Formats: sequence, C-alpha cells, structure tokens
Amino acid sequence: MALLDICQKKRRQNGGLMHIADLLTLYSQKYTQKITKSDVRKALDTVSVLGAGCRIVKDNYVCTLPYELSEDSTEVIAMADQQGFVSHKMLGHWGKDRFGIIIHKMVQEGLVWVDTKSKKDEILYFFPGNIN
Repeated sequence: MALLDICQKKRRQNGGLMHIADLLTLYSQKYTQKITKSDVRKALDTVSVLGAGCRIVKDNYVCTLPYELSEDSTEVIAMADQQGFVSHKMLGHWGKDRFGIIIHKMVQEGLVWVDTKSKKDEILYFFPGNIN
C-alpha cells in the first residue's frame, strides 16, 4: 500500500507520527491519483484489521507505532499540535510524575525530541511529525 510505504520511509524523520496533510502532499508528489483525508481513513481502517498498528490519532495524524497510545499520550499530542511543542508547565495540572511517565515513554519510542537548551528556561518536547 502506497500510504504505508510513505509512512515507513518517513518514520525515521517523524518518529511514526505523520500529519495527514503531509502524507497527502507526499502522496500527490508521487502518484497522479487524487486522495482525501477520508480515503486515508478508509485505507487505515482496512489495514488495521490485519493488526498493522496503523491508526488515526487526534483526527490529524497517522500513527504507525507498534504500541497503543493512551488517552494521556493523545492529550500531549493535541497540546503539541496547538503549540508546536509541549512542556511540563503546559500540563502542570497533571503533576510531575504523570507527565514524566508519559513523556519518557514517548521519548523512548522516538516520538518526541527533547530540547534541554530552550530559552524558555524549561525542557521542551517536540514531535518531529509536527514540525513543518
């Protein structure tokens, strides 16, 4: 499947989380057939029956990670989608332990890049699939 091939080729760059708009752009550069976000959804629904680990996350991303994202993980992704990054202060209502557990798992999976030298005097976490 062409969509999965594109996701696989870009996984090193985006950590397995690709914005659907980026996927559609890459697809249109390689193939003449026009597809929509709805087509991507249908294709991933079909493949998910096989247990391929591909799914739509927060209505805007294709996730090709082998593990299941929790509600906390998807909340972190949504926050990063709005702001471009996430930090403990942004989700301070969680407490340091809850945030630490979720973000550590995401860093281990390669979903998140860590910026320890930000000018905001805090550690920032960026999702490569969210960087344009």
